[in-house]
Amino acid sequence: MRLTFVVFTYARCFHVLLEGFPDVRLIAHRGASARAPENTLTAFRAALEDGADGVELDARLTADDVVVVLHDDDVSRVSGAAGRVSEMTFEQLRALLVRGSERIPSLTEVLEVVSGRVDVVVEIKGAFGGARAIPGEEVARVVRGRLTNPRWIAGMLGHGHRGVAEIAQGVDALYAFAATTRVVPNHLFDITHDALIADEPILAKMIANNPAAAAAIASRLRDAMARGLWVARRNAVAAELDRAIANSQGNRDRSMETAK
Repeated sequence: MRLTFVVFTYARCFHVLLEGFPDVRLIAHRGASARAPENTLTAFRAALEDGADGVELDARLTADDVVVVLHDDDVSRVSGAAGRVSEMTFEQLRALLVRGSERIPSLTEVLEVVSGRVDVVVEIKGAFGGARAIPGEEVARVVRGRLTNPRWIAGMLGHGHRGVAEIAQGVDALYAFAATTRVVPNHLFDITHDALIADEPILAKMIANNPAAAAAIASRLRDAMARGLWVARRNAVAAELDRAIANSQGNRDRSMETAK
């Protein structure tokens, strides 16, 4: 039996207390929320420093369809300002400070910090107190508007290294929703794969601009298959992802050799 403890303070202390109990995992609630303002990048970085096995966070949808990490729909408790996440744009929220010192992060920013390093537990906040839910259809709209939108992809590729990293963040967010909510249908993974991996010119550009991020995209999709979050419609998809990972890693290795 595996036990999970949700902790608010120093995970390092709990690891010492629980030595000899390998099946116990420690999840930092809203990050290391006793050390830093909750649900902020500083809190999640502190949780990593403390050795937490995972982090828990709260996701909400802004008025302009950006997924942000904040527990309350009403921003007054953490910022002292008036307003609701569901009625504010991401730009408006970014102007606020959590506990006077930290910006409200987007989900993609948080995943960039923690993804692949610890487990991530995402609590999707629903339609309570005027909040906007993030149901499957919202996820589908974001996927179609960004990850599978040729104009958006072209725009990201135009930003080079940074743009491919942002595409990878989007795939991370899709994976996190699938793992947490189980509301992401197979076809959203299918069309994401078709747009980013099966499209050879797009894949080649991603590998050329940022091979590490390209490998991360293919690896995240491969993980979705391995965990049963996605059953691909074509049998060849797994091999295509493995080939994309190998090509990306090979390009990265060659780039490192050239830089020496």
